[in-house]
Amino acid sequence: MSEIADLIKTTWEILKDNVKITAPDDVNVLPQGKSPSDFDPWSGPVQYPEIYSIYDFFEESLGMDNPTERSRVTLTPSWFYSNGMIKNFRVDLEEDVSGLLIGKLTIQIVIRNFQLNNDIAELQYDMRVTAAGLLSTKTTVYSAMARGDGGGMSMSRQ
Repeated sequence: MSEIADLIKTTWEILKDNVKITAPDDVNVLPQGKSPSDFDPWSGPVQYPEIYSIYDFFEESLGMDNPTERSRVTLTPSWFYSNGMIKNFRVDLEEDVSGLLIGKLTIQIVIRNFQLNNDIAELQYDMRVTAAGLLSTKTTVYSAMARGDGGGMSMSRQ
């Protein structure tokens, strides 16, 4: 891990339509002392959208089989890749919270780990979605990995 430097872990927060988003700035995973221009040209962006639906809290608490979908959030991690490196990793948000009657939606993007594996950068991250209502709070965590060869994978959903 000492070969990789300058991974930015600063965060930004937005409050938009009752949705609070915390995410890292664009992240580059590069060898120490290198800049993105050292690896031109870049391919991509690679994108892996994840859709999170928020259902009626009351209907869910009653155990109904098909609760009404109240809102939908699409989180789309994207990045560019070249020679095994990652540039401009980010997570974009598209949401429809018009049906969210009561409650708050919080989205947090967490960079968990980064490493070089056989000269390929690997960036492990979590996308945490928390929906809080009067009766309950539910958190779903999407864990995934972005790779510098253009690959990526979902690791788990909890």
